[in-house]
Amino acid sequence: MLTDYFYLTIFLIFVFNILLSRTETAENEGLPVIIGLGQDMLIPIGQYIALQCDVRSIPKAAIEWVKDDRVITDSSNFVVKEYPQDEFTSSLILWIQKVTREHVGNYYCRAHNKYGSVVGRTSIYGMQSANFAWKEIEVISQQKSNAGFIEYDWILIFVLFATIAVICNFG
Repeated sequence: MLTDYFYLTIFLIFVFNILLSRTETAENEGLPVIIGLGQDMLIPIGQYIALQCDVRSIPKAAIEWVKDDRVITDSSNFVVKEYPQDEFTSSLILWIQKVTREHVGNYYCRAHNKYGSVVGRTSIYGMQSANFAWKEIEVISQQKSNAGFIEYDWILIFVLFATIAVICNFG
């Protein structure tokens, strides 16, 4: 004879499989995911800096660096280069040849494909002393991606398994 616990377990496994398949779909197809973005940095004025943004996306995303609502392209102070890591992952690196006060501020890595776009932010803070040793500052960038949904799914899965454990121990 099957008990109520058996039916509850079957139901929870069914819900778990739905959540797991939704997580796999979110990771493997749809919006791009920013998987790596440099930390905010304090840089001496006049120094060289490189910013890197790593993006994974199926289908492949177009990636660009943006500052002050303008897409950054190669110029006398900027070099932008994309390096494919594999079929669906790329790194976009922005080199600033000589940091000036105009370069200080927020830089946005924007990735987009046919499913939409995501944006990650990193900041450059300038200081006058050229003798300053490079110092990384705590990351305060906010990344908008589908990663939040995946974390939410894992919380639900944990709650479901915790519920099963409680029912089995107190039943």
